[in-house]
Amino acid sequence: MHSNSDLDFLVEFSPDLDVLDYADNYFSFIEALAKLTGKKIDLLSVNALKNPVLKQEIYNTKIDLYAA
Repeated sequence: MHSNSDLDFLVEFSPDLDVLDYADNYFSFIEALAKLTGKKIDLLSVNALKNPVLKQEIYNTKIDLYAA
């Protein structure tokens, strides 16, 4: 990884969140990760994954950081 590389995260929020809470959590999480790491963050929601090839590649190469 280069010093100027961004960090890519895949996140899954509770399906019970309403739209405003979802958006608030999404953008707050990006901000917190950027502050914590000092890097640009790319955050992708599991719900946004539609392409089956991309989805499989992500699941084959992902590293779980936290699961609840």
